[in-house]
Amino acid sequence: MSANEIKESSGVSKIIAAIVLSILMIIFALQNKDDVMVSLWFWQISLPLALWLMVMFIGGFLISLLVSGPMYFKSKDKSLIIKDLETRIKNHELKTGEKI
Repeated sequence: MSANEIKESSGVSKIIAAIVLSILMIIFALQNKDDVMVSLWFWQISLPLALWLMVMFIGGFLISLLVSGPMYFKSKDKSLIIKDLETRIKNHELKTGEKI
């Protein structure tokens, strides 16, 4: 298998997995449409269970982005700095002929 064939097959498998996951989510939502009361201090909100779970999942995802986002960008900055330093070393070696 060539690299292009592997990329295409992984793309197709991702689409199939997304379709299967979407179907399972729809089935779950249709089977869990009973209202659930959630109380928090003085608020009381009643929504379907599937909607509550979706809200909690999205909330957890956003919190994880807020927590891990800065670390991701710091590592990106470090990799850019490393690439810049490697380029400077190569240029220096080419200009002077001496290895560092």
